[in-house]
Amino acid sequence: LLWGDAVPAAQLSQLQQPARCAYLLKQAQSVAAATHGLDAAWQTYRAGLGAENPFFREKLFSEHIGLMLASMTSLGKRMPTAAHVQAAQFAEWRSGSSKAQFMAQLGGVKHAMQGVTQYLHANGAAKLAKAVQLDLTRAEKTCQSLPDNLLKSPAQARSACSQAISQLKKRVEGDVAETLDLTLGFTEGDGD
Repeated sequence: LLWGDAVPAAQLSQLQQPARCAYLLKQAQSVAAATHGLDAAWQTYRAGLGAENPFFREKLFSEHIGLMLASMTSLGKRMPTAAHVQAAQFAEWRSGSSKAQFMAQLGGVKHAMQGVTQYLHANGAAKLAKAVQLDLTRAEKTCQSLPDNLLKSPAQARSACSQAISQLKKRVEGDVAETLDLTLGFTEGDGD
């Protein structure tokens, strides 16, 4: 709506128009206000989940792993590996924040993975926990080494980042799920 895809430079120059900037500001304020409402509703939902009950904790753990796998799949799709890429192939190409947002999403996976590695340690799978942590560290280091402007990154470097994410996903999807006897995929709680 604000930028369009056909002529980005022309569209971006229109953001200097006060009416467009005011509209964008109002939309951002609306999103910020709605976020607080979503958080309040989430806290109510979370309290009703009974997450401290061991039965529900076990069910939620599979969901937790499933959401991490979905995030890793998304990361893989966001990192084009072809030799020749266009700016529009990177999700946040207009703002120039593609790498920062990619790394933030990977940071979310890292944060969520702490619970998984703790659970592995607690259940006698310290060696697997270490392997998961090593894969995660390798993915983080490989992807962080890309230039801030991902369009300027060589295909080989983007491919290495994508492969590192894939290795982490493979380990979680395979070894972790098997070790913890998790059922991944749709569950009775999905409802959609």
